[in-house]
Amino acid sequence: ASMKDDEGQDTTRIALAKEQLKGVVRALPSKAYFNLVFFGTSFKAWQQTVTKASNKAKTLAFRHIQGAPMMGGTNIFDPLEATMQDPNVDTIYLLSDGSPGSGKFTAVPDILREIKKLNATKRIVIHTISFGQKSELMEKLAKQNGGNYIER
Repeated sequence: ASMKDDEGQDTTRIALAKEQLKGVVRALPSKAYFNLVFFGTSFKAWQQTVTKASNKAKTLAFRHIQGAPMMGGTNIFDPLEATMQDPNVDTIYLLSDGSPGSGKFTAVPDILREIKKLNATKRIVIHTISFGQKSELMEKLAKQNGGNYIER
């Protein structure tokens, strides 16, 4: 629900997140593989595993992004954990306001500790984009996992 808040902006956080996500997908080279995982209180992957970034897949992804519904609270840990289980994942882009309120872990130190454990041998790069506010969790997740942190 926090992603619906526009805080006086011209657009909602979720609309901004969807546009940023489309930009990420658009920029993928055709040899890349990707998946989309939308999360709120629960989470749902677009595909069962990563798929090749063909023009057709990108077009289908854009439609999926545009139609993605709001899904309640912010569960950051559980979808990250599930995504990290795919053996073909080497990079994650996490787009959120960075305020966890549901899931197995909601406290920043707990999420950071558990993701660090999960990523000790996988070495998945995690980039984060925080919407509407500075996020200690998003900033530290990126730093701890070799990624970049951006505020929008």
